[in-house]
Amino acid sequence: MLEQRGKTRADLHELMGGKARVSEFFAGKRRLSVEQIRALRKALGIPADLLIA
Repeated sequence: MLEQRGKTRADLHELMGGKARVSEFFAGKRRLSVEQIRALRKALGIPADLLIA
């Protein structure tokens, strides 16, 4: 979805609380918090149900 919206992982640093959190999420070591889900939904238009695992 990032590619479709012309975004990169670096664009998520501010939304998700830093580079380490983004890396941990993509590595499967961290789940998204409710706040992060809300921020991603608002900023990227990703439905919340797709972000909840």
